[in-house]
Amino acid sequence: MAKDKLILKNIEVRKSPIHRYGVFAINDIKKDTIIEEAPSVILMDNPLLPDPLNDYAFGNVTDENTYFQLLPFGYASIINHSDKPNTEWYFDEDNEIIVFITIKDIKKDEEIFHDYGENWFQVREAAQILNKLEDNFNNGKISINDLRKKLND
Repeated sequence: MAKDKLILKNIEVRKSPIHRYGVFAINDIKKDTIIEEAPSVILMDNPLLPDPLNDYAFGNVTDENTYFQLLPFGYASIINHSDKPNTEWYFDEDNEIIVFITIKDIKKDEEIFHDYGENWFQVREAAQILNKLEDNFNNGKISINDLRKKLND
């Protein structure tokens, strides 16, 4: 059953020096504070969303090791990446929400970050390479034999 009210506190969206927009603290925030509960759409049957939506989806795994993606609403999809994040998130299955909680104290005006995961950037780079190979094949710039050779290298 859905919650009566979702948490969204102490944060706002601003222009970010990292990437277009980001989420920032509007007050000092203590460690272990929930800053957002974001409603989400669960996408079980789609391994990857089309660009650019895929850049805003969160990957998750069920207890049965089934991969699925979540498309969050609210500020969750705007939180930028850092290898030194100040938040982490988990999926509340009962309420179908992504919950962001601080993992350290955050100062007023500090940008909120989470770690996208070790494979996030590599998967996107691989998709770009595959798309380029597909375009080259479809446009006759590369033969099937050359394509096989490149994929086996």
